[in-house]
Amino acid sequence: MHLSPRAPLEEPKPDLYTTLCEAPLIKSVFDQAHLPYNELGATVFALLYAYGLTEFNVFIRGPAGLSLIGTNSLLDVGTLVMPGQATVIRPNVDTIYAAAIVDLSKEGLVVTLPEMEADRYYAFSFFDPYGDNFATIGSRYASKSGEYLLRSSVGTGEAGITTKDCSSYENCIESPTYNGVLLIRVEVKQNSTAELNYANSYIRSIQLNATNERDSSISPLTPADVNVSSSFPEATLQLLANLGPRNPPQNQALAEQLPSVLAYAGISNNKYTPLPSVNLTQAYTLLNDTLTTFYASPTSRDILSNGWTTLSSSYIGSYENGTAILGRAFVAAQGYGANTPDQSIYPSPSNFTYSLPSSQSLLLTFNGKPPLLPDGFWSLTLYNDNGALVQNPVGVYALGDRSGLTYADGSPVYGAETGGDRDAEAFQILVQAADVTPPANWTTNWLPAPAGGGSFQITLRFYSEEEALLTGEYVYPGVGVVDAIVH
Repeated sequence: MHLSPRAPLEEPKPDLYTTLCEAPLIKSVFDQAHLPYNELGATVFALLYAYGLTEFNVFIRGPAGLSLIGTNSLLDVGTLVMPGQATVIRPNVDTIYAAAIVDLSKEGLVVTLPEMEADRYYAFSFFDPYGDNFATIGSRYASKSGEYLLRSSVGTGEAGITTKDCSSYENCIESPTYNGVLLIRVEVKQNSTAELNYANSYIRSIQLNATNERDSSISPLTPADVNVSSSFPEATLQLLANLGPRNPPQNQALAEQLPSVLAYAGISNNKYTPLPSVNLTQAYTLLNDTLTTFYASPTSRDILSNGWTTLSSSYIGSYENGTAILGRAFVAAQGYGANTPDQSIYPSPSNFTYSLPSSQSLLLTFNGKPPLLPDGFWSLTLYNDNGALVQNPVGVYALGDRSGLTYADGSPVYGAETGGDRDAEAFQILVQAADVTPPANWTTNWLPAPAGGGSFQITLRFYSEEEALLTGEYVYPGVGVVDAIVH
């Protein structure tokens, strides 16, 4: 994939060009993004490569969060995510979250998977700090309850689930980095006390226990490692200097090529030294331009129907053993902690951001129920421009198969009384300003947008989806701007 060419920024640096010729995996990123062969280009490459580290730091709430939570212990949220609560971009409101900051520098980690009732989605997703979902156990894979050993495989090129040297456990999980995140999602079928209690009870029965302590030259993760500048580009480069050596690329060729190129960005010997020749504001602008151009490239996305697209499977959740650097950076910016497509997909309409006055609304017409596996579910969630939930007086942040949607005649789209003969029948969702209340017959199908009008984004989520949602067999909802629907 090649992005649209740009005018060169400053003169190329011959010695960097020579270095890149000996680092073909990295040179391909420079060429795809049309980065200049100089310190500025090397700095933007470093920002692209390490974008996920900054989101990792946001996720763990920086040094204060790491001091409070520690590593290898589970923190559960206890409720569905509400506006202002999320530490991840574009959170879902379908599941209860729990998470652990992983540090395998001195020990392995035994994760006990409790037994789950049938037809309820749950996932234990393992991420490296850059955001690569290198392994998942849960309902999608019919994982057995029991003990799973998470262990370091740094330097081997291995990652994922294995049975090798693993006779005492259900499976072993090879982590390509020493640090990372275990992110647990448990479906909440309705926002009710009973459902929340069940999900929380399940999470409280999960156990994380250290094992296989070993003598290692790698220092444990400490708050000092993530105590960095408040400036995004400087913080990202500092985090790469601090965390990069203990969290090398899974791809061994990339691991060998990386240090010599990062030196041109001022990163060497576990330290970032600002370069007089590089303006970080200019580097940050070029970084954002690069990601915008990447998203606009047709080859970065899979075309679905009715203008809906999803990122190519090479650029979501798992990133070609860490070599799909542009895609990994884009997803880190838009939704750190995204799953791989075999677990869930996140389609967006052609207009990524809508800006409407309160006199206008968005109307989505679904051409039947989205096809899902038995433990699957779906939702449509609304966010502001920063990927955060939008506060509204009715407390509705997403609509989907568990939210009481109705057909035009008022009968429920989902429920025991809804037979399969209506699976292909159309239904609609109205996205309308929170302070413009629609008629009563729209109440269950109303997703509130910002009060007074404004800009927003919408994302569909399909967990445990059927193939028809990826192959084009299912027709995605039509999206149209209409006059606000009022009494």
